[in-house]
Amino acid sequence: MRRRSRPLTVSKGPDRDVQRFDECAPQYDQDRLQQWFFGPVHARTLQLAAGLGLVPQRVLDVGCGSGALLRSASAQWPGAALAGVDPATGMIRAARQAGVPGGLVQATAGGLTDASSPAPPEYTANRSRSAAICQKAPGL
Repeated sequence: MRRRSRPLTVSKGPDRDVQRFDECAPQYDQDRLQQWFFGPVHARTLQLAAGLGLVPQRVLDVGCGSGALLRSASAQWPGAALAGVDPATGMIRAARQAGVPGGLVQATAGGLTDASSPAPPEYTANRSRSAAICQKAPGL
């Protein structure tokens, strides 16, 4: 049976998902989902990236949440410039409090804001990898 694709829509009102992430940000790293899903996904993502034999100069984590992947990337590639982007203010705050090295920026429909230490304007990437984008894009 062929699955019918649905267009992705953007809510015009307050984004409920972003609000939920704001609310759970202080406890996010202690959630069981971190242990049995995101932890292994992050580890495998870094393992695959390292398997390419390249040492990245820059790492950009889109949807960085509390910065767990960036903290691991910092340990694996201490010389890399790190940057994280997330729409939830609470997650950016949690990442800063967790000591995520590098720039953290809040993404909104209007652009990037709340950038106390943003990625430099020349920040570019020639490779990208999404660890878990499908959770937010049903029907792909």
